[in-house]
Amino acid sequence: MNSFVYIISEYNPFHNGHAYQIAEIRKRRPDATVICIMSGNFTQRGDVAIVNRFVRARMALAGGADLVLSLPFPWCCASAEYFADAGVSIAERLGPGELCFGSESGNIDELLEVVSRLSDLEADGFFKTARSRAEAYEKKYGQGSSHLLRGSNNILAIEYLRAVKRRGAALEPVTIKRIGAEYNNREVSLDNFSSATAIRHLLHKKHYSLARRQMPIGCARILYREIHEHGCASLENASLALLGILRTMSSDDIKNIAEMGGGVGERIISSAMAAGSLEETLALAATKQYTNSRLRRAIIYAATGVSPAALKSEVAYTQILAANAHGLDALRVMKKESRIEILTKSADHIKMSECASRQYKLEADADKIYTLAYPNAMPANAFLRISPYIEA
Repeated sequence: MNSFVYIISEYNPFHNGHAYQIAEIRKRRPDATVICIMSGNFTQRGDVAIVNRFVRARMALAGGADLVLSLPFPWCCASAEYFADAGVSIAERLGPGELCFGSESGNIDELLEVVSRLSDLEADGFFKTARSRAEAYEKKYGQGSSHLLRGSNNILAIEYLRAVKRRGAALEPVTIKRIGAEYNNREVSLDNFSSATAIRHLLHKKHYSLARRQMPIGCARILYREIHEHGCASLENASLALLGILRTMSSDDIKNIAEMGGGVGERIISSAMAAGSLEETLALAATKQYTNSRLRRAIIYAATGVSPAALKSEVAYTQILAANAHGLDALRVMKKESRIEILTKSADHIKMSECASRQYKLEADADKIYTLAYPNAMPANAFLRISPYIEA
């Protein structure tokens, strides 16, 4: 009988905290196949991944995963609701299993209670009279009751659970308490798990020896080979290209771009006209209402032409990024029984359905922007040439 455990992830980069999660899964389910549904070259906070998805997939395999599949663009670059729903939609169509995720809470029952309460709030119309979800929650359940709606991992955990419930997915949710620094904490700990944000900061500053201590040794070796050859990707490296695109856009153009509603688009465009860099554009456009992540996502969607309809559509495919022997066994089963198209080689996208091929083209366009995010730009079709990593 198949025993699949799914992890929806970014691994930007894979670090000791991620290895801990997989080790905990192995303790409970030693015979399970660990399947990671990992974001592509862009991440949920509206940024580029520090190294490309194929390298990060190899790191995940070295860190204990059996199979790494893609969470395609634009969903990998979306807000928590869309990111979580896309990941769950892929997992449920691959086959039944557990969905394992980290959370600050570490208590699945209290997270499920929050999900139930949010459904009640929505039904009672509380969201319509509140400025935020937390405010609506406290309006009904009392001051301080919304603490579980804070913390990046709790927020994602709740969205995973809502997606599982909404879809009636045959996925059993399991949460593991997050240990170590918070998601956006830049402080480096030698005694506990540092956040991916802190590790990326070290890598961009070239503090490689300190960053190495935050990752399993095999993962660090893979990462450093890539960094030695190509450097670290950064959205700022593509700053002028993105600024040029924004400066040519009109108010009519932004009407059909996801995340550009509510005055966001007009604010971004006017800021781009005055700014000399992407960083300055973000600084000029930022308000209490528009977070940096929201603005970056909108800019990336503008550069790639992502419409609201594309973001709201069902994910039609996933791509194999890396696999070991156990992962290949799982793939054989999935290809017979799954309800989602599984792409092996990028060049084979022409053999997929019209919907899946159209979605892949959107990711390929995003990859062309990503190739400009390295210190030395890569050829536009660089990721069409890469095959999945198979560990014999």
